[in-house]
Amino acid sequence: MLRSLVGSEMCIRDRYYYDPATGQTSWTKPPDDSDPALPPGWEKMMDPSSGQAYYIDHNTQTTHWEPPPSTTSQPSYTEQELARMGSHEQLKIAEQLSTQTHPQVGSSSPGIRESVLEQLELVTVDDPSIAEPAVRQVAQMCSLDSNRAIIHDAQGIELLCGLLSSPSSAIQGQAARGLANLAHENQYHARITQAGGIDCLANLLSSQDGYVVEQASRLAAGMLHTNSSAQAAAQSSDVYAKLLEVARSAAMGPTAEWSSLAIHRAMCCNEALAAQLANAGSLPVLLGAINRQSHVDDSVESLILLVIKHASTVSHPAPLDLSPYFSLLSKPSPKIPLEDVLSCLNHLLQNAPAAPHFSTSAETAVGMIVNAGAAYVKDAAKMTATLDCLGSICSFSAATARVVALDSSVTQYVLTALRSERPDSFFPAISLVEKISAVSNEGSRQLMNMGILPLLSNCLDISQPKNKIGLAVKAFESVCMLVEKEPERLNVFMESSPGARMVPHLLLKADDEDVQRVAAAVSVMARIDHRLTVTAMLDAHLAAATVTMMRSSMSSQQKQLAALGLAQLFAHQEEFAQRVMDADGVTAMLALFQQNDAELTLASMSVIRELLWLPDVRTAVRTANGHTLFVAQLESQHRNIALSVIALLAGHADESDLSSLLRASNSQLVPALFSLLSSDNQQSVQEASSTLTVLASAGDLSASLQGMKVPLQGLTDALFNSTESIKLASATCLGAMSLDDQVDSLVQMGTLQGLIQMVQSNQTALQR
Repeated sequence: MLRSLVGSEMCIRDRYYYDPATGQTSWTKPPDDSDPALPPGWEKMMDPSSGQAYYIDHNTQTTHWEPPPSTTSQPSYTEQELARMGSHEQLKIAEQLSTQTHPQVGSSSPGIRESVLEQLELVTVDDPSIAEPAVRQVAQMCSLDSNRAIIHDAQGIELLCGLLSSPSSAIQGQAARGLANLAHENQYHARITQAGGIDCLANLLSSQDGYVVEQASRLAAGMLHTNSSAQAAAQSSDVYAKLLEVARSAAMGPTAEWSSLAIHRAMCCNEALAAQLANAGSLPVLLGAINRQSHVDDSVESLILLVIKHASTVSHPAPLDLSPYFSLLSKPSPKIPLEDVLSCLNHLLQNAPAAPHFSTSAETAVGMIVNAGAAYVKDAAKMTATLDCLGSICSFSAATARVVALDSSVTQYVLTALRSERPDSFFPAISLVEKISAVSNEGSRQLMNMGILPLLSNCLDISQPKNKIGLAVKAFESVCMLVEKEPERLNVFMESSPGARMVPHLLLKADDEDVQRVAAAVSVMARIDHRLTVTAMLDAHLAAATVTMMRSSMSSQQKQLAALGLAQLFAHQEEFAQRVMDADGVTAMLALFQQNDAELTLASMSVIRELLWLPDVRTAVRTANGHTLFVAQLESQHRNIALSVIALLAGHADESDLSSLLRASNSQLVPALFSLLSSDNQQSVQEASSTLTVLASAGDLSASLQGMKVPLQGLTDALFNSTESIKLASATCLGAMSLDDQVDSLVQMGTLQGLIQMVQSNQTALQR
């Protein structure tokens, strides 16, 4: 009985074998004379992720990193000792003894078929101590071609599939192991599927027994590389969800590798399933396999192709090893276009939360990318992908950014892109320039030394079909970023063609967002060198362009605000201010008052205030009835800026201007100014008092103050102000008014007391 149950452990197809010296893989275990002889039931395996050997004891269903002790001799047992043992122990001892005296099952022994059939008969025995080792022997037999046909013909597949539902996890694990050995041959897939092998996978993958889960993962990896099996698994509840759960568990070790291999194969053979699994989060699992260079029996290219195709769903739970991608850059595959590899690499870099591993160093990685792209400088798609990838590395961290910025080959590649006739590559090239200038002064200097500014200037010429508004705006911003690092370089851009002469055209044609960016860039240049910028903007007719933008009914609020901002920026330059006047800019700004837009009203008054030093502007304000508009604003939220404008008008005014101010106010100006004397804003009090002083001191204009109803309390409070000029302004106004019939009120409010104190402390006040 004992002889019929035994069989030696064979080299089964649970694992592939990888020779790192040659790069070759094989299902057949190579000879290894250095390994000690393994006891029956033991097997040597290779961990797919580390390449390290480990050992499985199928007797106890445990794994070990250390090999078992060598068994060159077997112990002997008496019949009495055997009789005292249980049947399970007897079978184990029989297996050990038989290895020295009996031929291996599956060899050329004439009893092969009888041995297989006898083991199949025993697997159905109700006694687990008999059924379990029998199932283990059948699982071993399934690894040999000579046995598979016998097992198939004897309904062995159905028997093993039935045992997948056994209450014994040991039997489940061995049954799954046997089916996994069979599943390497596609001809057995249909029988395994029909017998319910795939339907049981989800339950097996949920087992608490790690050996069962590992063998179930092996079975899935063997089955799911055909479309019919992959679809059958999709129809079976939770199979792929469980595979993903196992594959994500780093603690599962080799088991996780088999699960990820199963997912990989299923995605390769079924497009719809690939998209479904990608949405379910399978791609990080594949990335892990790529990064560990596991699945060596399957094409790494197919893994990368899957990631490329579904890259938008990728997220990364751990730092990336980008070695496989860089390998494809140095040794391109005809199956994977370079731009696809670079695009995938670009996406991975943009979405990775932790520092990636660059094979050897970031410098080497950058060099590989540039070298790969340099071979295809006439291909816009490849050049764009190369620039995008370099940009992602530059954005990843300060350290990688410096590597990109200081690499002269990167600089040369950017210049090549900008010199090309392929506008699709301009935008990523300029984006990379911005990133370099943001992180490295030396990188910026290198770009300018090699002639980047004239090339960026060319991109501003929107009359060229290849140059779009967005591209030109981006190029202009890049120029500003560069010259901020070395201000003396600004004249290089200003003297280049078309250069600054295109700024007005950009402003007129840009959309709301871009026009603000252009205006901001001009402000940066003015801050760097105001004189040089003014000269360039005059040559470019910027003043006329800003007025056009204010006046045009097609201009949005954002464009009008941008135009007002630029006009204010150069308002103190005489020629620029005069050109704004010549273009009827004051009238255009006063017209913006009529739009009832708070922002435009404030911006318009601010610009006019800056221009009031020019006599022609003051005349234009008076002619366009601007005085009335400013006085009306004294009652609005913009009273402070309106008061400032009125104070300036009064300060520069002759008699005709003062008369215009008073007439425009419809007798409201002076009372409004008096009210402001009680303001908490000291600047407003100062400007109100100075304006009142001018009005009250203007000779015959004093008569216009006579009889006005004014808030005397405000004037009285001003007499006690700590600022001397405010006291004098109040005294001046009181002196210009007819107050004979209000003496009692003046005494009661303390006005006379305030005047007496001023007379005692100040001779000028005595005259007032």
